[in-house]
Amino acid sequence: MNTVISDTSYRDAAARPAENEPLPKAPRAWGRDLRFAVQALLDLAGLIWSTIVLVLCFVVVGLWLVPSALQFARENAERSRRLARKFANVDVRAEYRPVEGEPGFAGVRHSWQRLRDPAVLRDLLWQLTNPVVGLFLGLLAFGLALDGVWQLAALQFELAFPAFRPGSYLLLFELWTDSLPLLAVATTIASILQILLGWWLARPTLRALGAWTRAVLHVENTEALRRRVARLETTRADALDLEQAELRRIERDLHDGAQMRLVATGLTIGEATRLVRDDPDAAIELLQQAKDESAAALGELRHLVRGIMPPVLADRGLVDALRSLAADAIVPTTVTSNLEVRLAAPLESALYFAVTELVTNATKHARASSIRVDVQDRAGAGADAVRVLVIDDGIGGMDAEASPDRAGGLAGVRRRLDTFDATLTVVSPSGGPTVITIDSPRILATPLAERPPSLTESFPSPAE
Repeated sequence: MNTVISDTSYRDAAARPAENEPLPKAPRAWGRDLRFAVQALLDLAGLIWSTIVLVLCFVVVGLWLVPSALQFARENAERSRRLARKFANVDVRAEYRPVEGEPGFAGVRHSWQRLRDPAVLRDLLWQLTNPVVGLFLGLLAFGLALDGVWQLAALQFELAFPAFRPGSYLLLFELWTDSLPLLAVATTIASILQILLGWWLARPTLRALGAWTRAVLHVENTEALRRRVARLETTRADALDLEQAELRRIERDLHDGAQMRLVATGLTIGEATRLVRDDPDAAIELLQQAKDESAAALGELRHLVRGIMPPVLADRGLVDALRSLAADAIVPTTVTSNLEVRLAAPLESALYFAVTELVTNATKHARASSIRVDVQDRAGAGADAVRVLVIDDGIGGMDAEASPDRAGGLAGVRRRLDTFDATLTVVSPSGGPTVITIDSPRILATPLAERPPSLTESFPSPAE
């Protein structure tokens, strides 16, 4: 049995920083620095726990504890990523790979897969280094200011009680002068400068903590990029397959239909030419037959062109083409839309034929009494996309064989839509209604002057 574990505990669902607002000054920045310092102490605890587990692995017992150590390191790392996003306005992301297969003895297989994950390795590196770097940067600014305040307070005690020596700047300055007033002034100035330095460093240290967190914990999503490349390769192959299948269909239709009729027309005209002198009446009859054959050939050519690009779709766009489709549908079909722009011709064609297939399926299999097609332009809703809904009031309960993930009509629709990075979602509870949603990028057409003329303009009607 081959399983895939992709629980949320091993996926980073982090969001980008809400606003790129300026970092605060002290004392708010001190509070944020101290949060990073507290997190560094938690990383230190994780480092101690991981060291104990590593030692116990030499006596086998630690193998059962490795998942908990990796989980602790991951939780610490994710807390640090959230701190960087929330407090330092730095986007730190990482996606964890899912583990596959059986866990094996003491979960060793899963642990080994996680240890090969770049994000997990970054977590362990963070746990090893942040207790030093994070604690130093997190305490630096606030520690300087706090020590400056301590220096001023200690100076008062040292001036009032000469025997009191808590260890301040006063002891240092006594190496150069014995004048108590000069010692007091020098100590006061040094303490105030130290407080101001701690105040000024609050924001730079916070910025440094965010940069440090990103440098160690940010992992580029190469896995998503790999999946994206694989998807593009698949959709490209599907597009080529669909194109080849369409070309074969056109060739077959031409060979079996219009081509045979045109060949027959040529033979008929040749026979009429031979008979025109000896039997004019028979020649006229053959010429009329040739005319009928040519008209039928033109009709088949126009029908073939409609299968490639319906005239109403090429001339008036997707919505009017769907309304024309609805007018000819057996089941009462209504079309609503707020789409007021023309989409790219290939996208319009893909959406049109997808809806055609879906309406046909609802008519044949769903026992629907009505069908509704809704085309939504979602550009004003914050998404640069077009959504097409096909809803029928049929019996629902779509069979698994009709799933878009299996071979069949819906699978062909999905493959056609994949070329445009569109998605097909089917919701079909038993008893209906069936709601099929197509979400597609909003790819606009070129200006009308640049668009090619309709294919049907090359073929006059048979009556002509």
